[in-house]
Amino acid sequence: MTTAPKRRWPRFTLRTLFVVVTVFGCWLGYELNWIRQRHELLAKHESLHGILGVPFNLSPRQQRAKLPTAPGLLGLFGEPSRQLIVIAVVVDRYSQEPIQSFAEWKRAERLFPESEIEGYFISKSDLENPTGRH
Repeated sequence: MTTAPKRRWPRFTLRTLFVVVTVFGCWLGYELNWIRQRHELLAKHESLHGILGVPFNLSPRQQRAKLPTAPGLLGLFGEPSRQLIVIAVVVDRYSQEPIQSFAEWKRAERLFPESEIEGYFISKSDLENPTGRH
């Protein structure tokens, strides 16, 4: 009569557990920071659209289109994907040269890899005085 060998569970040291928990915590922090940065960029440009009266909404055709999935594992945290991001680039009123670099554009491309990035130029004076009175 032979008995079946007992099942052995894998063994881990406390150090291995700490490493796994640390790696998981770093990954979680990275993903949540990415979401925070996405929301900050959207809030900044949505407020600019509100000041200037520029429409921010998608067209009905764009709203019906199938949205790409959020990048990475952001979908696990409930982060929706965005099809279109509209960036305002501030320019000098007279020379029409960008006052800010296109770093904001590159930042939007990095934070929203699933999105199409569009932009428009606004004058710094329009931003400072949105009513149009100088």
